[in-house]
Amino acid sequence: MRNRYEGQWHEGLRHGYGTFYYSDGTRYEGEWVENRKEGFSIFTDTTGDVMEAIFKNDRMLARLNKAKEVTITKFIPGEEEEEDKDAED
Repeated sequence: MRNRYEGQWHEGLRHGYGTFYYSDGTRYEGEWVENRKEGFSIFTDTTGDVMEAIFKNDRMLARLNKAKEVTITKFIPGEEEEEDKDAED
């Protein structure tokens, strides 16, 4: 999969409202000015976490909502931890 953009253009540049789909599955949906993220946006990452933010000159100026909180209730050792334990015996 490749990066792709769907939205408004002006003189060959992303300009106006549009959605940029990154190849890793993340998505930026919001305003553009001359190919730069600018203004209100909704950014969705690969875990499904949705971030509302204000961008200025292609940089995030402020996040408007809280990050999704994750609670770890139990640690399950992976193969690496089990191999290390066997090596100690």
